[in-house]
Amino acid sequence: MSMLQAEGVSRVLEGEVPVTLVRDIDVTFEAGEFCAITGPSGSGKSSLLYLLGLLDVPTEGRISIEDAATSSLPSDALADVRLGKLGFVFQFHFLLQEFTIRENVALPIRKLGRLAEPTALARAESLLEELGLGDKTRKYPHQLSGGERQRAAVARALANDPLIVLADEPTGNLDRRNGSIVFDIFERLAKEQGRTVITVTHDPSLAARAGRRITLVDGRIQEP
Repeated sequence: MSMLQAEGVSRVLEGEVPVTLVRDIDVTFEAGEFCAITGPSGSGKSSLLYLLGLLDVPTEGRISIEDAATSSLPSDALADVRLGKLGFVFQFHFLLQEFTIRENVALPIRKLGRLAEPTALARAESLLEELGLGDKTRKYPHQLSGGERQRAAVARALANDPLIVLADEPTGNLDRRNGSIVFDIFERLAKEQGRTVITVTHDPSLAARAGRRITLVDGRIQEP
């Protein structure tokens, strides 16, 4: 099943000298697919990911989720789609320091508003347990290692049971062992849970573990 699709997508920053971030992107991602986006610095990898994740809007073309176009949705509807169907993991974990990691993971659940508070916290604890952090749920971010914080960020991305997980250089601040652990999680999410996982990475050894690899050069997908 087509889960996420870009059709003729370009993104241009207007100005005295326009800058093209990505150009003429046509790509489809299926349910249960684990895909790595690679390419040299400045090739448009993160720009493409932000477009796919509805964090940015194409200058041309359209993005569809489950065959439903998103380009005509108002901003509040786009926000609902991001919150309910997409999960995001970034290079920096962006955990809120004043909250425990259980509370951090529960924040998107609270915002979506579908679960009562005790259920939201119970789901947060369950996700953290799945990711090997069951004994850390009451700890604060500063009490965790870098790898543990990033796993907590993955748990937060899964809080609302998203169809699609998008990650932007999620291992960029991790050593090789912890980076491998994060990719182990991504593989399980795709293979065992049928989620679509798309990650930008500069690490070729990690990219090789994905079931599919897309290479960008100068904002375009480079054909193999």
